[in-house]
Amino acid sequence: PYTTLFRSLRPKFGALGAMPGAMAGAPPSDNVFVTSMPPGLDEYAVTGIFCQYGNVNRVMFLKNKEGTAMVEMDCPDSVNKAIANLNHTAIFGLKLRLDWSKKDFIDDVRNPHQLLDGTMSYHDFSRDRNNRFDTQERAAKNRIIAPTKILHFYNVPKMEDQEMEDIFTRGSGPPPNKIKWFPAKSDKSVSGLCEWDSVQEACEAIVLANHTEIEGTNKKYPYCMKLCFSPATH
Repeated sequence: PYTTLFRSLRPKFGALGAMPGAMAGAPPSDNVFVTSMPPGLDEYAVTGIFCQYGNVNRVMFLKNKEGTAMVEMDCPDSVNKAIANLNHTAIFGLKLRLDWSKKDFIDDVRNPHQLLDGTMSYHDFSRDRNNRFDTQERAAKNRIIAPTKILHFYNVPKMEDQEMEDIFTRGSGPPPNKIKWFPAKSDKSVSGLCEWDSVQEACEAIVLANHTEIEGTNKKYPYCMKLCFSPATH
């Protein structure tokens, strides 16, 4: 059921352990080669999970190799962190396989092909506001850890548990079995934790729902929900 739903899972909702340094023997490339991805995964879903380990510059799906893409990160160290933490991670029954790409960077694609969900096979995220490592201050706020079954969510308006569940399940995504809200530090937004039955379900949730736009009281500027893996035990 998820085959053509990845992009549609980012609607505007109504109001309401890393390994630092270069890997031994690895080429100094900014690109990671990703295979064994589930059908229908698009460039936004890929960015939703890769952005945990560094800024994503570009994503390009290969036309003649289903479930295969190249992801250009901001530096080789980010590639190393992505490989160390995401290689063999299971998503929708398939285990991602990550390796260093022989290409140093991804060239601009003038005529990208269309993916199953209607989005294009190539996207430039180099100036995307959802990149989390664009300054030293912002980078310091990110914990580089392997996927866990608990996700930390932030930058969302106050809502009921059911509304939060609806964000994850609208397109047949897995619902969290526990939701914990942190005491609000301001009236602008709230944060908390969601827990799933398995690491695989949490990974599916993050590729489906990370960066979902949620309308608040000011409809001109919707919230953009951010998700990241949490070491919490909930």
